[in-house]
Amino acid sequence: MSKIKLINFTQLSQKEKEMVLEWRNSKDIRRWMLTSTEISLPNHLNFIESLKVKTDRLYFVLQESKSYIGVISFSEITAQSCSLGIYKNPLSFGVGDTLLQNISEYAFKVLCVKTILAQVFADNTKAVALYKKNNFTLKSTENFNKRVLLNMELSYENW
Repeated sequence: MSKIKLINFTQLSQKEKEMVLEWRNSKDIRRWMLTSTEISLPNHLNFIESLKVKTDRLYFVLQESKSYIGVISFSEITAQSCSLGIYKNPLSFGVGDTLLQNISEYAFKVLCVKTILAQVFADNTKAVALYKKNNFTLKSTENFNKRVLLNMELSYENW
């Protein structure tokens, strides 16, 4: 298994920042996001710049060998828990487990949280199956813009 490198968004080159924006604005990625509007380059760059001073958010691009495979993020970080974000490079396939394993390892070993929280649309069946396969449990559901949003979590004990 090759080594995964986590590259903090604040350390990305201009080319890498533009690559991530292209992924995020991909129709196949946007449809699963809470905010599905396209993001402009200036807004994207301002967001990345804001991460330099925020202590409750971390965003990483994952690189395996010479390939960029996806993005993982942590928000609402406390001593107890954090919320995760995840999306893959639209050209990568079969990387969900790798992304989720890196999220779990970073959250539990580096951030030392006790619980990882995830929100996923119920109709995103691939993501729901990925979370369940990795021991996330359903805690509640809610309606969000006429869609069902699942609130899931993974505790350190179940990891």
